Amino acid sequence: MKSENYKTANLILYIAEKLQKSTSYGSVILNKALYYIDNLHYLKYGKPVSNFIYVKQDMGPIPKPQLFMSLRQEMIEENWASLIEQDTFGRPQIKLLPKIASDIHCFSSEEKETINKICHELKNESATKISEYSHTELGWIFAKQNEEIPFYAFLLTNDTNITEDDYLWAETIASGLKN
Repeated sequence: MKSENYKTANLILYIAEKLQKSTSYGSVILNKALYYIDNLHYLKYGKPVSNFIYVKQDMGPIPKPQLFMSLRQEMIEENWASLIEQDTFGRPQIKLLPKIASDIHCFSSEEKETINKICHELKNESATKISEYSHTELGWIFAKQNEEIPFYAFLLTNDTNITEDDYLWAETIASGLKN
């Protein structure tokens, strides 16, 4: 495994280990788990866990296909994972399944906490529900098809309860950008 992909490949393996027994686990859940892990971790700690960039697709935000598909293929060729396709509720479902255990030592305690939180929240959700929920993300709404959704877009909100402190904070940040 290429060193620049090692941590991200282990993130995928770890997610697959945690979610593979869920009836809804497949490519949609994997994509959304990656998206929410990276965005939540970025929100809390200023950096994502993986090296993925996310783009807008019809089913919601996904890792940029060129990056994800090449890493997935590398994981299969190196016998880290396999793909299976099965019929689930009358639809094809593609599952990436681990063939080796993930190296959880490459994650910080904060990263493990974020990963476990998102996996726990997704384990009993349907792919349709998670996909529909991702369509409420303002970053996804405002992006054009196949356009990158920057991590800071996860900060966008529909909350209209903006306080005076919020305005002061924004002015402070904006004035710092002018310098």
